[in-house]
Amino acid sequence: MQTNYTNLQNQYNSLQSQYIGLQGLYNSLESQYNTLQSEYSSLQSQYSNVSGMLNAVITGMNGGSETDTVSPNSYDAPTQIYVPSGCVATATLTLSSTGPVNVYIIGMDDFISWAIDQYVTSIGQTPPLKWNYYYEFSGTYIQQTIKLSPPYPYGGDIYAVLVYNPNYYNVTVTASISLNHLSCGSSS
Repeated sequence: MQTNYTNLQNQYNSLQSQYIGLQGLYNSLESQYNTLQSEYSSLQSQYSNVSGMLNAVITGMNGGSETDTVSPNSYDAPTQIYVPSGCVATATLTLSSTGPVNVYIIGMDDFISWAIDQYVTSIGQTPPLKWNYYYEFSGTYIQQTIKLSPPYPYGGDIYAVLVYNPNYYNVTVTASISLNHLSCGSSS
């Protein structure tokens, strides 16, 4: 009977020791969790600050609103938006004109091709290049949400709003493109 009591006492002491060890481990893990949670909150706050600053910088680099007169059978590029590489921008294009127009959203490479085409045409030659576009819209009032993501690994891209006047009379165009949201890296 004494032996059984001693064995049970030893088992109890062993379990008590294990419990104390596990309690210490739990307290240590809880402390680590709280530390990591605090660090995560700090990083989340830093990310929000950086993201906000990046959005502010990008917004500051963009063209805002502009009003131009576009001659018959002519083009105009009233505004643009810059998007860094590795990012996806959601933007709103708003355009109103005194006559129906065609509107294209093009990247900088295509803008350069378009400018060369315009020059070559102006001197009476056939344009050697063709330009592509990401979006095309038509009308006298356009309000569209668009997504833009540069194809380049470095530097980003500038997207131009290109307006074509197919009419036989001048049209006045007011255009703006505003950044709604910018997602970069793995968060995009």
